[in-house]
Amino acid sequence: MSRTIPVLFFLLSILAAGCDDPEPEPEPEPEPFNFDKVVMGQVMLEVNPYDICPLTALAVFGTIEDVSVTITVLGEEPVSKNIDTLKNIHSIPILGLYPAVDNSVVIGLTSRLGEYDADTFIIRTDSVPVFFPDITVKKAATDLMEPGWTLCTMGIGLGYNFGSYPVMFDNHGVVRWYMAFHEVSEGWITPVEPLRNGNLLFGLTDSIFEYDMVGQRISKWILPDYIQSHDVIEKPDGNLLVPVLKRNSGTADDHIVEIDRQSGSVIHTWDLREVLDMDRIDLVEDSWDWLHINSLWYSEEDSCLLISGRNQCILKVTYENELVWILAPHMGWGQAGKNGDGLQTSEYLLTAVDASGNPYPDSIQTGEYDAEDFSWVWGQHAAMYLPGGNLFTFDNGYLRNFSNANRYSRGVEYEIDEENMTIKQVWQYGKERGREFFSSIISDVDFLPETETRLLTSGIIGGTPHYTTIVEVTYPAKEVVFEARLSYKDMLVEGTGWGGFDWTYRAERMTIYP
Repeated sequence: MSRTIPVLFFLLSILAAGCDDPEPEPEPEPEPFNFDKVVMGQVMLEVNPYDICPLTALAVFGTIEDVSVTITVLGEEPVSKNIDTLKNIHSIPILGLYPAVDNSVVIGLTSRLGEYDADTFIIRTDSVPVFFPDITVKKAATDLMEPGWTLCTMGIGLGYNFGSYPVMFDNHGVVRWYMAFHEVSEGWITPVEPLRNGNLLFGLTDSIFEYDMVGQRISKWILPDYIQSHDVIEKPDGNLLVPVLKRNSGTADDHIVEIDRQSGSVIHTWDLREVLDMDRIDLVEDSWDWLHINSLWYSEEDSCLLISGRNQCILKVTYENELVWILAPHMGWGQAGKNGDGLQTSEYLLTAVDASGNPYPDSIQTGEYDAEDFSWVWGQHAAMYLPGGNLFTFDNGYLRNFSNANRYSRGVEYEIDEENMTIKQVWQYGKERGREFFSSIISDVDFLPETETRLLTSGIIGGTPHYTTIVEVTYPAKEVVFEARLSYKDMLVEGTGWGGFDWTYRAERMTIYP
């Protein structure tokens, strides 16, 4: 009995040992996140996918899991875009390619867990057209400048019309994007403006277009009774406001229409003949193109329109086409209306005052002379409101003081008191540069929101050869932080008539990826 108990314990210990779970096998190490294994098949690269933007491409590919994508074009001035949305089917625009080189483009993938891998691809591009201007960047203080590159609405003279080539160049003066719109449809498109969704908006004859940055047409609106002229803008509600020539009206560029973004229908019109003196000829004698609307601005605060009519004035009207005020020299203003039997326009003229609020003498009010710190606008373009309510515009100086003697162009800011109907000049840049900055036609100004600097474009300077100057200055100190010159070649034309020269209509500062 005494020997049986140890044996029993021995047998029980063997049985217990046999019941233990086996040692687990070690988990295999997960494979590292790898670009080639994540991508299904190949990355398809299509250069100039819509035959209109040669320095762009599309990268199309699938992945076995949801990933986000980063695109980087390498170079002296690289450009990169992160697409943060996780998905497994990808069609990614590649923008900002260099011309005439083998571009190195890095495509990076990031997993849901934050793992990253990338591969580099080579994209070959052609040269820009030989008739493009030579671009020289004289200064680019990038730490003080508004971020982004410079987009120009550029017209190439053909001798009988203009070919449209919107172009964007980097801060070294290298063209990094352009649209060969003339190769799709001949004519002068005006202007090329960025929309809130990152696409581009512009007009041509009886149509308004929306394109994305790789050249895909997104929308087209047709205006059968009108011809678009000089501007088109997006309202906060998405509708479009367009200065137009109304067919069979007997006059030009004196109407504005509102287009419903969804239906394409014209839902509102403004006829400026109802509120201005059509017979005023003190600046330009042209009964057909008597006003010549060249820019439009929507005031969201009071639903009014700020309108630049090159041959007459800057004016403000309500949504119901009621005249609020006229900014112009006090010379020659009579009754409005097609028959001259409308309102008395002289009652709506703003009175120029000095820094202390005192009115200037009559010779200043009429525009026969300038004060040291005040001049009216002459043949102006691109009137806009600044944050805070002041007015900013490009004063071309065309027939300043009703003569050609005092030639200078400038960006100018005015403070307008609508209650007292006064106007005060508070800032300007350009007068000090004299004729080297003088452009009697076209041109542009912009307020740049991140830096609060001002961008000024003097569109066509000098004779033959001629050039465009684009300058960015600090406010109010007027320190030049960016300056570029576009030296035009006029290679496709002879003469100086319509279509007889190249030019820059407007310029914007924007990032190439919205």
